[in-house]
Amino acid sequence: MDKKTLTAFVLIFLIAIIYPRVLRTMFPDLVPPPVEEQTIDEPALTTDKKIDGVYSEKAPSANKEKEESEIVSDNNDDLSLVEFDEKIFSFESEEMLFNFSNRGGSIQAVDFLKYPTSYSFTSSEDYILGLSSVGSLSGLENLEFVVTENSERRIVLESVLKDDELKIEKILERTDKEHFYTFRLRITNNSQNKYYMKDGPVINAGSVIFDEKDKRRKRYAAQEATAFMISEEVQRIKKNDIEGSIWKDNKYIWVGIQDPTVCFIFMEKEKILAGWNISKKIELFTKDDDADNIEIITSSAKLRSIDIAPMDTVEYEVAFYAGPKLYYHLASIGEDFNKIIDFGKMLAPISRTIIWGLNKLYSFFHNYGICIIILTIMIKIMLYPLTHSSMKSMKRMKDLQPHMDEIREQYKSDPQKMNREVMALYKKHKVNPLGGCLPMFLQLPIFFALFKTLNNAVELNGASFLWIKDLSAPDAVPIGPYFVNILPLIMGVTQFISQKQTITDKRQAQMMMFMPILFTFIFYNMPSGLVLYWLISNVLSIIQQSMINKKG
Repeated sequence: MDKKTLTAFVLIFLIAIIYPRVLRTMFPDLVPPPVEEQTIDEPALTTDKKIDGVYSEKAPSANKEKEESEIVSDNNDDLSLVEFDEKIFSFESEEMLFNFSNRGGSIQAVDFLKYPTSYSFTSSEDYILGLSSVGSLSGLENLEFVVTENSERRIVLESVLKDDELKIEKILERTDKEHFYTFRLRITNNSQNKYYMKDGPVINAGSVIFDEKDKRRKRYAAQEATAFMISEEVQRIKKNDIEGSIWKDNKYIWVGIQDPTVCFIFMEKEKILAGWNISKKIELFTKDDDADNIEIITSSAKLRSIDIAPMDTVEYEVAFYAGPKLYYHLASIGEDFNKIIDFGKMLAPISRTIIWGLNKLYSFFHNYGICIIILTIMIKIMLYPLTHSSMKSMKRMKDLQPHMDEIREQYKSDPQKMNREVMALYKKHKVNPLGGCLPMFLQLPIFFALFKTLNNAVELNGASFLWIKDLSAPDAVPIGPYFVNILPLIMGVTQFISQKQTITDKRQAQMMMFMPILFTFIFYNMPSGLVLYWLISNVLSIIQQSMINKKG
């Protein structure tokens, strides 16, 4: 086997080994994750359960606790068939707009005013903070509520049922921190009988919508639907792994449901939660004669059952976050809410530094495109001593190429002797043949951390730069009836020029020219912010290498 053929086989082998690993790292959605042992498929926490909550003239004895679940009341109400006109009540602040419905007393629509995200639900089962059942009472997501208070700080909705014997109140109150609320569910027993409740209330802790046609939610965007905080660890479930519904017992500090931009986090203040249900359904959504399938992911919290004495009230209180996935804002709230953002374990320190740096730069330049360029220059300056040494080594390698060709020709019949002579030539001129690869390897952790950061940086959503309308998505320039991503093509040209500057062996030129094509293919549908980083990095490398080549 001649040397060219051997070199070709080695390169093909390396690409076959390394390229799939790169794909798995960059595009985790293409590889299904292992099934978690703690995840158990069970029926959803719906309201068609056996009737367990009843009124009774007297409390059962202590030794008859098991018999409570066997008591059936004839006066249980399924309220799903009650008809009334739906009315909407707005609860608004500078950063959020909640549209509460009198149907279920829950959030029918939510608008994140400072970010390009809003949700509007058509089914009361998806309404956020919707109550679906309490004990034997089902269909509560369709129960009619009235607003008793709607002030700047809080909104209170209530409903009275079972002949005025049971009153349900839902209170959402702002805190001093943006996007952070206190939610209370109060149940009052106005009767003279004790109310036994084996199954606790089930409430919607958040719903998010994934639209296949949404340009911002490409396959490169974060696809975690939920995150569970367990002590210091976070367990994640991707939306593609949810089939029907998933039940989780309550051993979590908080549960968050998220899309690439925003999240809802539900955290108990006391031990009031019994478990969680995560469900997914697909609906056909039609707007302006354009039909599209959307995925609705819902997190439901089952609260602990509490028996209510006559003329008494029980109250469930939780902390509720509804807002963008801003890392340092979530960190300022506490409770490790910032861990809902997946920066990875090993690269998290670099990602946190990058997002901190971007935000600091933005406070001066007010444009994230400019911030990315400056950040790229700063990274290049940090790596300058290593890249400079590497580029000088590559220049020496190129200067030594005629001598290496002579050695190969002279000792072509004795490969071992040829290799010894080549290594002696490297040693004499103090050239490290692997020195040119070092800057690339040093940039890989930064690159992957930046990839994670830009995919999770809500700040870049809708951030424009030059012709780019959204740095968190491909630039998608309309050319006739098609959309063409121009920035990756420009990046491919700079990759070609940079590659050409560093090729030392003309016999390898054709094979090495394959790399710019491969890079263009990989970067083509990536977020524009990430492509911009690599493009500027290439331009700086070309300038640096040109200066070294001119100096000789």
